Amino acid sequence: MQLAFYYVADKRPRRAIKVYDLLLKTNEANFLARQARADTALSIGAHKKAIGDYELLLKQRPKSDNILNNLAWTLATSPDKEVRNGKRAIQLSVRACEATKYQKPHILSTLAASYAEVGDFKNAIKWSTKAVEMEKKLKIKNISAQLQKELDSYRKKKPWRERQNIKENPAPLGKNLIEA
Repeated sequence: MQLAFYYVADKRPRRAIKVYDLLLKTNEANFLARQARADTALSIGAHKKAIGDYELLLKQRPKSDNILNNLAWTLATSPDKEVRNGKRAIQLSVRACEATKYQKPHILSTLAASYAEVGDFKNAIKWSTKAVEMEKKLKIKNISAQLQKELDSYRKKKPWRERQNIKENPAPLGKNLIEA
């Protein structure tokens, strides 16, 4: 796990995924390895792979707000039409909001994105506005601009689309620690 974390820190997510793959070959129930692989797959835009892992993780921990939120976000915002499922995203994001007592702006943002995906922009604007207001109240840095962009999109009746794609580090630190 530490090796995979080093690869992620060194901006080599694809190498990290190979390490997580090896770990999961030996223990499919390794929650931390599967969660890290799902999050890393999401960071390179591999939505189908991330969703597959999040679905398995949800079976292990059905009340995990992090898993509920990440799965809902992907189902609501993926640019890949075959991946999106707005109705399910709403169900999952409501559960994540309930688990956090509606007190985390990024999870309210996911609920808003889920409503936008099904075309319910009234609720998308409602929850997105609450996310922006809560973020300002809590003074959480680095997400206010993102939340405002999402809200602006919903006001234009446009669902939010997102695909992260971290580029591989072309000059890694040191030699490859594992050839997977």
